[in-house]
Amino acid sequence: MSRRRLILFGVPVVVVLGVGAWVFWVQPRTAITRENAAKIEVGMTLAEVEAILGGPARFEFPGPLTSDVGFRRSNDELVAQHNFSQPFPANTVTKLRWNSETVTIDVPFDGEDRALQIRYILHRPESETFLRRVRRWLGL
Repeated sequence: MSRRRLILFGVPVVVVLGVGAWVFWVQPRTAITRENAAKIEVGMTLAEVEAILGGPARFEFPGPLTSDVGFRRSNDELVAQHNFSQPFPANTVTKLRWNSETVTIDVPFDGEDRALQIRYILHRPESETFLRRVRRWLGL
């Protein structure tokens, strides 16, 4: 009887733990998030921006996405845009871009590697899988 109970209760527990491990630990995570985009401020150094976004500019874009644009002119003012037609400041020396499935972040830097402006596009997957939906509900 105890062997039967072990199989009856043990197998579902192992399956749930396996799926949980895959969802929480195996799936790639990124520091290129909407929340971290909001932490970047005009005047930050390149090193500070890279620390917030988990490293140098990179592309972590898995597939087709739908986008909404946000443009921050200063630390407090957020202006919605429908495109990226707003030019970078005249004293821009370097333009860097970080991409993930949730956000694309453009940051122009001056000659002293200070952020002049923060532009970002918010993304959402065009077709959301069940697993992606569960992760979004759980905030992962």
